[in-house]
Amino acid sequence: MLIRRGPKKWSCVWGWDRVGDKFQPGQCVKGYLDATSATLSPCGKWFSYMVTRERMTSSGYFAPRTYAVVSRVPWLKALAFWNSSSSGILRQNGDSIELEVHPNESGTLAPDVVHPNWAASAIRLRPRTVRWGHPIADGAIYFDKWLSEGWVAMTPWEICPEEECRGIAKWSSPLDVHRIRFEKPIAGTHWKLRMTHWSGCHDDDALANKVTHRGVSFETFAMVDQWGIFTNFPDWISADHDAFRNRVVWTSLQQVWAMNLNGEELGRAEMLTDLADVSGWRTKAPY
Repeated sequence: MLIRRGPKKWSCVWGWDRVGDKFQPGQCVKGYLDATSATLSPCGKWFSYMVTRERMTSSGYFAPRTYAVVSRVPWLKALAFWNSSSSGILRQNGDSIELEVHPNESGTLAPDVVHPNWAASAIRLRPRTVRWGHPIADGAIYFDKWLSEGWVAMTPWEICPEEECRGIAKWSSPLDVHRIRFEKPIAGTHWKLRMTHWSGCHDDDALANKVTHRGVSFETFAMVDQWGIFTNFPDWISADHDAFRNRVVWTSLQQVWAMNLNGEELGRAEMLTDLADVSGWRTKAPY
């Protein structure tokens, strides 16, 4: 699944068949769909996500409200919908798929609204537990998600040394910048993919924010060779190892790119698709 923010307050998704790098337009939702909290089931059939929308409060002010949804790939139409809860990671447990869910105010896990096809998914619900070993962000889902996807934490979640965070952004308070670094070995090569998650207030200009979508928290990426020498890629917004094709894939400027690794050299970058001006995704799900 690919997630694109925009236009304006909308979020859109596409299905991605990595066998032939074919992309299928999915649907859009009015709200902010955060990729760091969205997960695919190991079988690739189900998609769990949270969307944040502004709602008018009884006091007459707009306030953000988050909803949790499970849908069928590559669509966003809800099979299960939680009105005031948050979901976790879709995991494989033996022959069944489980979804971690925070209990609601009444202490139940059940969705508030279900589609007639929800039961057929056979997804089991279980209370969400924090598996992370460091006291960070109340066990933020994206840390748990990255660990489940094979990333290895190389540092604790800690205040970053000032000399290390210099040049990453125009920090408003450089002495209060937190960071944690993950790495993922690329199978069959000596390369590692490095991801650093940053959190701190910064004064980057509006154009940079629009291009990179940098909020208070964001990630930067680098490739590390066998001698520990790393090559930074500041324009990468997200990146991962595509184990199916044994390549590195990343997004940049609403484009999807891939790079094979040839020996000691980085391969040639190839653009797989450009979603910047793609429209026509307001389609109905077939269920």
